[in-house]
Amino acid sequence: MVSVSNFILIALQAYFLLMNFTVERFYCLSDLGGADDKRFLVPETVAFCKQNNPLFIAKVRSRARSQCLISLATRFRGVLRRFQP
Repeated sequence: MVSVSNFILIALQAYFLLMNFTVERFYCLSDLGGADDKRFLVPETVAFCKQNNPLFIAKVRSRARSQCLISLATRFRGVLRRFQP
């Protein structure tokens, strides 16, 4: 049986992976279009980052590179775990 704390952790991990496959991919491949960008989860992310994380919106080159590498590593790690015996 899944406890409440495990359920919360599973939900947060799923949300993190969803963000890696949506917003992080948009962030790495192009600029986020701001509040008028209607792609999945982008308007919410832009609104949150304007208040709490201005470096994400500024897209500082070194931060963008590290963010993209971490996002890619997270995706590959998830795929590799599926094929472990």
